Amino acid sequence: MTASFPALERSTRSSALLEELGDGHPRPLSFWQALTTAAEQMHLERSAAWCRWRCYEIRHGIIRADLTLRPAHEARRQTPFSGAGVLRPMWNIGPRTPTGEPHLYVAGLWVEFAPFMEPGGRATVRLAPLSPSNWQRLRPGQAITMHEDRTVAGTAIVLDIQRPSAPADS
Repeated sequence: MTASFPALERSTRSSALLEELGDGHPRPLSFWQALTTAAEQMHLERSAAWCRWRCYEIRHGIIRADLTLRPAHEARRQTPFSGAGVLRPMWNIGPRTPTGEPHLYVAGLWVEFAPFMEPGGRATVRLAPLSPSNWQRLRPGQAITMHEDRTVAGTAIVLDIQRPSAPADS
C-alpha cells in the first residue's frame, strides 16, 4: 500500500502543474487537445478532465468567479462536492421569466486549485455554461447566485470574463 502513495503524490503534482500551466500565456486548442491525450494515456483522470475543460474554455470563453457556499446548517448541501467540473448547478445571472421569477441557467463548475469544496467554503471557480450565448451580458463585479434546487446554495462575484479564442466548432 505504501508503494501507491508516491504515485498518488505524482498524480496530484501533475494535476496541479497542468492547472497552472495555461494561465500565464494563452495556449492554442491543439496544445490542450494533445495534453488531454497524454493525460488519458497516463491514466491521470483529473488532469485529463482539466485539459478537456480548457478545450471547452478556448471554444466558449472563460468565466471566473469568487464563490462562497452557504454553510451546511443553512443549506440543503451537507457534503463536499468534487472540484473537478462534475457539478453542474443552476445560476441566477439576472434575467427573469415572464412571471418575474429568476431564470436559472446551467453551468459546470471547476474549483481552482482544490480537489473539492465544502459547505460554507469559499474559492475561485471557473464556470462552463451549457448555453454560453445566454451569459453574454455577464460583467466583472456582478453578483450571481448558485442553485442546486430553487434555494440559493451560494453567491459568487464575477472576477473575469474572457471571450472565446477559437471557433466553437473546432
